[in-house]
Amino acid sequence: MGDGVDLELAMTWGEQHAEVTGGTLVRKGEPTQGQVRMATRLGLSVDGMRKGEVSDQISRVRASGRLDMMPCVSTVTERGYW
Repeated sequence: MGDGVDLELAMTWGEQHAEVTGGTLVRKGEPTQGQVRMATRLGLSVDGMRKGEVSDQISRVRASGRLDMMPCVSTVTERGYW
């Protein structure tokens, strides 16, 4: 990290800032139009969700789709591997 600030100090400052401001304001806002379009393409409903919640749901669906395509995951069933 720059200017002599190590990771532990930066994390402490970030946690203090989150406590004072009530969390990350960016995630608490309304979803962007891009998020709404992406969520719609993925079949997600964003009604009543905040920007951070929409982001989390988009990430979950995209990651799940990628994992499901992996051979080591696609062979797993309710009864176990293969």
